[in-house]
Amino acid sequence: MFSNEVIHRLGCYIYRLIDPRNGSTFYVGKGFGNDIFNHINDDNTLKYSNETLDLKCHDIQNIKSVSLAPICIIHRHNLTFEQAVAAEAAIIDLYPHIDSSHLKSDLIQTGPLSINEVINRYEGC
Repeated sequence: MFSNEVIHRLGCYIYRLIDPRNGSTFYVGKGFGNDIFNHINDDNTLKYSNETLDLKCHDIQNIKSVSLAPICIIHRHNLTFEQAVAAEAAIIDLYPHIDSSHLKSDLIQTGPLSINEVINRYEGC
């Protein structure tokens, strides 16, 4: 857990969770304080949606089941909330297999496009 001093200096941050068994990134999120640890350690964060376990929680459970823990990387910190939202979306864009359904639709619509897709979308607007 982060100390109060670290929390104060860290501010809002973007983090990435990596599966230590294969090095794959399975979650990117934004947080404050000890949010990163709460996701990993608190079984109360397990959520069911349409009777299926949240993918992030499912991955964490699988990693813990073999006595390991996710690798945690803080990508950016001391951000405003608005900066954190944009940075989170940009990092998620680097990992297309990650669920981005929690992002605002305007962030999804301004995500990765080829040059031709940009021209087709905006030419003549």
